[in-house]
Amino acid sequence: MNRICTLLIISICCLACNNPQTAQTVASQPASPRDSIVVTSIPDTPNTDDEMAHYYLVILDSGNNYAVLDAAMLQIGRSSRTHIDTMERYFDTKKHKIILSEQSDDEIYAGTYYPRRFPSSELSIEYLSYYLPSADTNTMILVAGITESATSADSVAAFYRRGYARTFVLPADIYTGCMH
Repeated sequence: MNRICTLLIISICCLACNNPQTAQTVASQPASPRDSIVVTSIPDTPNTDDEMAHYYLVILDSGNNYAVLDAAMLQIGRSSRTHIDTMERYFDTKKHKIILSEQSDDEIYAGTYYPRRFPSSELSIEYLSYYLPSADTNTMILVAGITESATSADSVAAFYRRGYARTFVLPADIYTGCMH
């Protein structure tokens, strides 16, 4: 049921937001070329492990500068009316990491990173290495959603690509088992 609701929300967003006014440039300060990555080829082979799910991430940008990605996320959220979900995480300037608050009720992940792992249509900033293990551990990505099908991801990417040319889809096997 949750998957159906997520797909329905993504579909509604794509249809409702199909407005030429939202196709404006969404980032007032683009990331520098050295802050961005290009994924040239990733095998699209599903993992059959029960605790793994083959999902598709819609990524709008990447880099090592949280402030630049955060500013882009806020602008994109406003211009596309897309919800931002930080999952109660923030960028700790002393640790130079995205973390869950030290005061979080989550005793295991308080003060550390906890990834987005399930289909969603919210904007968030994540670490690329969680989804692509060969990536640098400090590379962050601006995610516009996680979908269960390539077709859905392509539709979401097409919507964002009109205003943000760096948008791409990353197929990923994501651990969905218990993390506690």
